[in-house]
Parts: sequence; C-alpha cells; structure tokens
Amino acid sequence: MKESFQNKVDRILSRVRDPESLLSVKDLGWVTHVRYLEPFNKLEVETDINPPRFTCAMCGIITAGLRETVHRLLEEEFRKEFPGMNVVVFQRGIEV
Repeated sequence: MKESFQNKVDRILSRVRDPESLLSVKDLGWVTHVRYLEPFNKLEVETDINPPRFTCAMCGIITAGLRETVHRLLEEEFRKEFPGMNVVVFQRGIEV
C-alpha cells in the first residue's frame, strides 16, 4: 500500500532537526504549510522561523544562519522523498 502524502510529510518534519536544540521542526512548529501544486509538479514548504523579539544584531545573524540551514535540510529531505518534484522552501511573509 502506498504511503499517504501526509505520512511522508510528517516523517520528513520529524527527521529534520534544529541544529542547536536537536528538536524536530515538527515539534518546534516551524513549518506552517506544505502545499502540492499538481499543475506545476511543485511542493511549497512554508516556514515561520521568527526573528528575535528584541533588537540584537548578533541574534539576527544567528537566526538567519539557522533559518538557512533548516531550509537547506528541509529541501534535501523533501527531494529525497519526492524525487523529480520541484521543491521550494521559503520563510512566511517572503514571496516565493
């Protein structure tokens, strides 16, 4: 029996971990939407990795690096599970 789309997505989100806390992005709630756009053979993965709540130049740099790493890991894992599909990972509020 073929594994459901939602089960694959849940498995990916459980595998990808924040490199600092080692918690999964699923547990952290960092992925807000995963959309499949069939006409374009495209998966859109929307994240919401918030910037620091207070002004701190170093915190912003660290958060940007963390976001970039998590986006790369998500893209790699989604491409493994859905080969041949166009995978786009982006931060909420930023146009794709």
